[in-house]
Amino acid sequence: MKAILYQRFSDSTQSVGSSIYRQSKLATEWCDKHGAELIDVVTDAGVSAFKGKHAKRGALSEVITAIENGDIPKGSYLLIENIDRLGRDQIAEAQERFISILRRGVKIVTLQDGKVFDEESANNMGDIIWLVVSMARANEESKTKSNRAFAAWEAKKKDVDKGKKPKLRCPSWLDYNNETESYELNDKAKYIELIFDLYIEFRSMSAVARELNKLGVPRLGKAKDWGQTSVRWILINKAVIGELHSRSLRAENFFPQIVSDEKFFLVRSILDKKNDEENKISPKSNGEYSNVLTGIGRCGVCGDTMFMHGKSRYSEKAGAMVNYKYLKCTSRRHNYKGCGLPTFRYIYLEAVISVIAAKLESMPNSGESISRSGWLKGTIDSLLTQLKDTESKIDNLIDVLADTPSAKLKTKLKELEKKCSDIRVDIDKHKAELSRISNSKSDSSLFTKVKLSAESMKDPNYRVRFASAISRMVDKFIFNQDGSIYIEAMGNTIHVNRIKGDVEIKFNDSDESMIRLTVK
Repeated sequence: MKAILYQRFSDSTQSVGSSIYRQSKLATEWCDKHGAELIDVVTDAGVSAFKGKHAKRGALSEVITAIENGDIPKGSYLLIENIDRLGRDQIAEAQERFISILRRGVKIVTLQDGKVFDEESANNMGDIIWLVVSMARANEESKTKSNRAFAAWEAKKKDVDKGKKPKLRCPSWLDYNNETESYELNDKAKYIELIFDLYIEFRSMSAVARELNKLGVPRLGKAKDWGQTSVRWILINKAVIGELHSRSLRAENFFPQIVSDEKFFLVRSILDKKNDEENKISPKSNGEYSNVLTGIGRCGVCGDTMFMHGKSRYSEKAGAMVNYKYLKCTSRRHNYKGCGLPTFRYIYLEAVISVIAAKLESMPNSGESISRSGWLKGTIDSLLTQLKDTESKIDNLIDVLADTPSAKLKTKLKELEKKCSDIRVDIDKHKAELSRISNSKSDSSLFTKVKLSAESMKDPNYRVRFASAISRMVDKFIFNQDGSIYIEAMGNTIHVNRIKGDVEIKFNDSDESMIRLTVK
């Protein structure tokens, strides 16, 4: 006699408590008493049965499929603690699920009262009445719990909207003071800023985790050691700057702030940039990297991405293999004319990029300026991330105001709009300073670098590193309809009139910084 235990708990905290132990103990006792062999235990962890989720995508759905396919043979016993383990959803659906299992020859045992249901039970009026009453009670209990939980959450939401601080589940570095009805930092809070400082230094979550484990910093969760996931969770958690982000609840100055806004958004900008680089830098499977602008270039006509088309082939005139690859707007993949942007011969484009990269690498030319330039770039990235975040808050607030007019929310909107304006002023100020710091070295030094770069570009590994460097330098790379290119990189604006023939590359709209060269 074969038996399978199906156990479920809807709250993940029950997994280490009495729920699993109780259900397993009942199953073992029943099997010992009836001489059955418990061949499998199937668990739905943290899955509610109120809306039937467990039967649609949980472990129960796999059990039902196995019964339908005959993998669980007729005559087997499906053990459940009580009827609500199989469902607390609508009575008709739960009843149909229960009876369909019986009709396939699998018996159901409710361990709490020892009742055994078989195929005959599906036609037994007494069993059907008991089944319907039990399922109705289970559904009503779940509905009551759901309504209570919803009402409690709505009450907390109203408190938050009024500026109050109700007790909520919060990060482990915070404790709730019932007397003052506010949150306080505990001993674990001292490690939070350390984690941010380490990430700014190492720029690697795994390196931060190793350092924390090396220093013996206690883990803030249940895991034994620090890992990338736990470090990342803290780095992106807005609770460190005092903000509440919990389901539908949003509030500023809700928790005590540990990390400054500047430091938090600097880390966010580093993380965002690293994610962008990981998406952009994807060498081909053979180790080569054809297009160093993959994921960076954009069409100035329609805003679409650019793709490489064409190949290298033998030229009788040149007596060698010649690169006939072009960058085209993605709109031309399915339409020959596309949006009207001309094609850009890649071999010429790469020559121009090498010159620009060498020029940027030569800026600035003093140790003090380099240090200041690095600080300005980091600050600009941080401010841009703050601006994006604030603009997102404004959009959300406008949506709320459209449905719920409120004087308080209107005041908040004005504050956010002023914050956006102030951030933009700071960005422009820092960009202007970065532009003043930027200056060129001698042309001889510049073109020596270009020559070395051209030789190195034949090495696939160097091309990957070069592409990665370009993605870090460049914020915008726009191809225009007249054949020119507009670039924003490292706080500089760069205009390229064309990529073949007499090329002029102008930095920051200054004739003094213009580079003239012939590309052929």
